[in-house]
Amino acid sequence: SYSFCTLLNMRSVRVVQRRWGSVDADEINKFAKLTPQWWDREGPMKELHRMNPVRVKWIKDVVVREKGLGSLTEPLRGIKLLDVGCGAGIASEALARLGAQVVGIDANKDAIEVGRLRLKSESSDLAGNLSYECCSAEDLVAEGARFDVVTALEIIEHVSSTDSFIQSLAALTDEGSMLMMSTINKNLLSWALGIAIAEHLARMVPVGTHDWNKFISPEDLTRKLRPDFVVTDIKGMTPMPSFTSCPQYDWTLTSDSSVNYLLAGMRVQDR
Repeated sequence: SYSFCTLLNMRSVRVVQRRWGSVDADEINKFAKLTPQWWDREGPMKELHRMNPVRVKWIKDVVVREKGLGSLTEPLRGIKLLDVGCGAGIASEALARLGAQVVGIDANKDAIEVGRLRLKSESSDLAGNLSYECCSAEDLVAEGARFDVVTALEIIEHVSSTDSFIQSLAALTDEGSMLMMSTINKNLLSWALGIAIAEHLARMVPVGTHDWNKFISPEDLTRKLRPDFVVTDIKGMTPMPSFTSCPQYDWTLTSDSSVNYLLAGMRVQDR
């Protein structure tokens, strides 16, 4: 077996062959086709880029509230953070810029390579506190890895087993660790806005991005997180009209979690 430190320095292709666990191969193949455009802010990942400032600020605010401020310029300094399903690092980079020591993991090896290439070019200033690995959450569980904060952003609706995925996330935390998730509610409105309009009419995201059957409500997600986690915060996230941006909307936090939402949980159970 490999040590955790060894795992973080291995070539991607060797790691991903180990434990697929809750990884859905069809979902990986779907997003692999979009990898060359991951950092195109007007490409197929444009909505992730647009919502990212809201997601990252929420993560920062919740972590600082629960764990204290690292420093004024690096509020997440001293936090070991795992970004599960990181893609090419849209959230990982932003979190590393806040001072966190970030490990981004994804089963899409092409996306991981794009993230690594950025660390050698546009984002070389982050090389000291950001690394990427092509592996699953289950791989790190097998290594006994633990983190202060685990993020799973827009990923749980793309896994093969919600229960297995949550079990793996819990196993990567210790008592007092934070789990931060963002996903889509499961109701008629989320189908209408998240699929019918966002995919087929407005083309905000590529057609086929989402499967409504994989959506999950905040209530169901909260139940699945028990007894390992106590949910400390739930916020909605929605596009709102804007006269200062192009296109004419910005994502913002709201109390309405009927479609997109963010959920934070604190680990309370010892293993």
